[in-house]
Amino acid sequence: MKDKLLSLCRRLKNFTSEEILSYLEIEENMLDRGLLFLIEEGCIEKHKGVYSYVKSSTAQNNIKVQNKNLHLMFQYHSQETIDLIIKLFCLKIPSQKAYHLVNLSQACIVGFYKEFRKLIYEQQLKILLNFFFEKPQIGRYRIFFEQYAYFYIYNNQVFVTDKLLKGQNETSFNKAEIKEFKKVYCYLSRIVSHNKNEVNLYHNLAEYIWRKERTFEDLYQDLKKNLLNIF
Repeated sequence: MKDKLLSLCRRLKNFTSEEILSYLEIEENMLDRGLLFLIEEGCIEKHKGVYSYVKSSTAQNNIKVQNKNLHLMFQYHSQETIDLIIKLFCLKIPSQKAYHLVNLSQACIVGFYKEFRKLIYEQQLKILLNFFFEKPQIGRYRIFFEQYAYFYIYNNQVFVTDKLLKGQNETSFNKAEIKEFKKVYCYLSRIVSHNKNEVNLYHNLAEYIWRKERTFEDLYQDLKKNLLNIF
């Protein structure tokens, strides 16, 4: 489905979501996710409700620029300072302690941490959509702070999203996937109960899943090189 959508975008060049729906047999919910995925990949752009296809060479440059300019705050601090903040985040040092070590305001550290969590959520969502387009799956939901979180699992990796994905010929979790999902849910239930996790719930859930059973060095290298791509 992803390839069909991209091919159609390439052919139309400029279009609206309504126009795409007239060409493809796809749920509106899934189309929105698919278009978001292509935007994140730098394949299309959106301006005032109109989407535009981006040529391949330009798309590659857009991805690099987007990663380098994840947030304007990155431009106002040295690489050493940013590297230290990344390490503190990976070590789970809370902002109220971290800002003493970096000599910045706590609000600044909180801002960095929010950007990291947002990036982690968006990256895992892109991977999820890629899997889902190839092999749709029946998601499972759980409720945290009266908010629905939807879970999927591919290659023994659990993914989370704020909306239910819908596709054709969806498959159910197999026994191994059910076991892994239950393990991850129990893990999340223990650490998400604090009220501080209610704000930006889905970003927090994605962060906890991202951290699960990983070493500091693994987290640090993943965030620095694969997600931020700033050094």
